[in-house]
Amino acid sequence: MDEQLMVTDTPLGALLQLLALALQRSAGDEPTVLVEERPDADCRSLDWGPGAVYAAGENLSAMLSALLEAHPSVVWIPLWERAAESRRPHYDQHMQELRPYSRDSGLAVLLPAGELSSRAAVTMRQYMYAHWDVVAVIEAGRPTPLAHFRFRVAAVVLRAKTDPAPPLRMFRVPTDADADDVRSDFARLLEQGGGHSKFGYVLREIPDADIGLNFDAHDPAVKQQRASLSGFGGVVRLRELYEFPPRIHYLELKEKESAPDTAGAARVLRGQDVGRDGVLAAPSEDTWWSCIAEQFHLAVGDVLVRRMYRRNDSGGLVLVTVRPEDLPAVASDHLLVMRPRDRQATRDREFALRFLRTPVALTLLNAALNNAQEVVQILATPLAEMVVPRPDQDLADALDGLDAAKDRLQRWQAQADEILTSVFRGDTPSEARRRIIESGRTLRLRVEAASLLDDLGHTVRTRFPYPVAARWRTAEVLQSTAPTREAYGAILDATEILLCYCALVTLALTRQEGIELGSAGELRAKLCTGRAGPGLGEWTAVLTEAATTKRLRSMTPSHPLGDLRGLLANAAVNGARQRLADRRNDQAHMRHTDAADLPDAVRDAAKDLRILLDAAQFLTDWPLVQVAAVRRDSLTRRSYIEYRELMGDHPVVPVSSSEHTDNELEVGSLYLRGPEQRLHLLRPFLIGKDCPVCRNWSTFHVDRAPQGAVVLKSLEHGHTTVDSTLSDVLQIVGLL
Repeated sequence: MDEQLMVTDTPLGALLQLLALALQRSAGDEPTVLVEERPDADCRSLDWGPGAVYAAGENLSAMLSALLEAHPSVVWIPLWERAAESRRPHYDQHMQELRPYSRDSGLAVLLPAGELSSRAAVTMRQYMYAHWDVVAVIEAGRPTPLAHFRFRVAAVVLRAKTDPAPPLRMFRVPTDADADDVRSDFARLLEQGGGHSKFGYVLREIPDADIGLNFDAHDPAVKQQRASLSGFGGVVRLRELYEFPPRIHYLELKEKESAPDTAGAARVLRGQDVGRDGVLAAPSEDTWWSCIAEQFHLAVGDVLVRRMYRRNDSGGLVLVTVRPEDLPAVASDHLLVMRPRDRQATRDREFALRFLRTPVALTLLNAALNNAQEVVQILATPLAEMVVPRPDQDLADALDGLDAAKDRLQRWQAQADEILTSVFRGDTPSEARRRIIESGRTLRLRVEAASLLDDLGHTVRTRFPYPVAARWRTAEVLQSTAPTREAYGAILDATEILLCYCALVTLALTRQEGIELGSAGELRAKLCTGRAGPGLGEWTAVLTEAATTKRLRSMTPSHPLGDLRGLLANAAVNGARQRLADRRNDQAHMRHTDAADLPDAVRDAAKDLRILLDAAQFLTDWPLVQVAAVRRDSLTRRSYIEYRELMGDHPVVPVSSSEHTDNELEVGSLYLRGPEQRLHLLRPFLIGKDCPVCRNWSTFHVDRAPQGAVVLKSLEHGHTTVDSTLSDVLQIVGLL
């Protein structure tokens, strides 16, 4: 017995402690352990302790029934040997015959994890469900050093059937977690009526017997991950993008093995040839070749997917796209082949491959496979039925832009390498010096320009809408010297104009969508009083309502209202906005900042403004434009327009042109330009024209409407002007 291993010194001992927790909760007493042994040999290779009971297969059923009669809870450790006649383990028949002795009977059974979802075990699970409530399922890895490293075990905790049935606790023991942490988490899970714990979750209804009890298949977190895929724009099944040619059996390839220089020979690709770097390994001495029929040869663009994975692999699927230089080749049955269906759907296929390389994809596929084994083998049908995200137009354009940027950066790097390696070529040192300086100048300027994009201030000055960028420029210039009251006031002014612009755009877009905000009615009431115009409070009310109203939740992610809704939805951003609003109110009510506190006030206010600007960077994707000219072609039903893109801190910008199908574009009006050049009218919420006070082109909003005379106020400098022609238009949009 010197070679015996105490169960308490193995992972199995930790699992038994969890079973004791579950059974004590359901039955109240310490469980009795029943260990099945072979009738023809003493195979007690593990010491189960002095309280264990041993029984052979010939009297196991009687022993189980007797123990359930004498003890309220029993842990049964069955042998997993198969019966010759049924090819099923002996415990299958025992489970079909076993019944609880009383309403307090509790039973835990140690099974191979695959039995939780195996098709062959459906009947056993049906009998189990008919007479017992399944109160807990605990999955664990290799139970003892004697078990194979690929093996996984599951313990099913049963209690005499009741009505209503208790919730089911699903728990997975991590391989590297602290034992005390696992026990305390399982104890918490037993007390929960729903939801998640760190390592498990609660199911209120037990899944059907034919579906099984696989942990991944029912994990709410996995289901939420699958449902969230549509947030990228849409979803599609992988079989709609790829077809899956039949695999060739290893023996068939081996029968036609040949030398590499044989006519018609193709390289046989195996799982180890496909690396996580997306490149096929170069041929080696171990590579073998086969003269298989050409109809089985791979083609350029085929995607090879490795079939075998460890459950705890940290990456996603391992796959590679076949290139011309990889051919001729054929895939062994260690790989699955995905062949593109529609050569035009390149964006969708590339996005699907990006997703398949993520850990999320492997988790979702494991759940679809409904396999609890340590080594997962991917099958063609579940992979083909897998739901993968499909990008919307905005996301696809962004990805294309990233790919183009990556290619350009790689070209710049190659140019820099070429210049550096040419330093000591055959020309004279003076000629080399001149060439390096002149050739590198453009590259240095490119890098300097690119580095400016990491500066939020530069982004606001160059890529934000003109009213916001102009106010930020003033605030930034005034901050560059000693902290002054002028700088402090400019920061607060920039805050108000940022929220003003976003609120006015929100009002214009919601009206376009046929949605009336309650805050628009409050704004209308203030305008009609003819006294003080709207301020920070009114603009904040519009954006806050947009962030919380249910009527805007159905907007597609590609609509600008989706970004505007999120501006004040973030707690940190809203906190910065509130602090700036408090400063604005203090200033308006003559609670001026003391001179000694001014440096800190300027610094803190500027920091909060940067938080708001950083959250509003989506404005760079929605340019403010003014239509300068429109030419309509009635035959082609297209409009050719000239426009000025008013982005950055100066209104003098070049004129651009584009084509549109919209035949109601207005010359002189301001628009928000969205994807595919779609233009959203902003008039009369925002009006662009020359200021009669300073003679500069400016953007205006309605400030007051005393007795029908409309007073406009400039966002850039606060100048006002009267425009009596706008009354009818403002009534149409609900501002009067």
